[in-house]
Amino acid sequence: GRFDEAIAEQRRILASRIADMDETSSGAHAAWSELVLGQIARQAGNRALTCESFIGAEARFAKADAAGRLIEYYKAFLPGLRAICNAGGALSAMQPLR
Repeated sequence: GRFDEAIAEQRRILASRIADMDETSSGAHAAWSELVLGQIARQAGNRALTCESFIGAEARFAKADAAGRLIEYYKAFLPGLRAICNAGGALSAMQPLR
């Protein structure tokens, strides 16, 4: 129930993952952190942050996938991320990613 604190901490983690990236990074760790941020935002009832995070995670995962550097576990999230915010419904109507 301490969503503001959890969101702030996950934003810090995401920023750290992004800062640690270099030209050899796939971006998958940052994508995972962004996906987690979206999940926290979803539980907090923040649709804008949920979708912003899921769309960002999808873009990072897709880039890693195009480079052939995305593990199967992360690939499993792509269909849900691509569709979950496009429907435009309420957060309560969103299905779990897995």
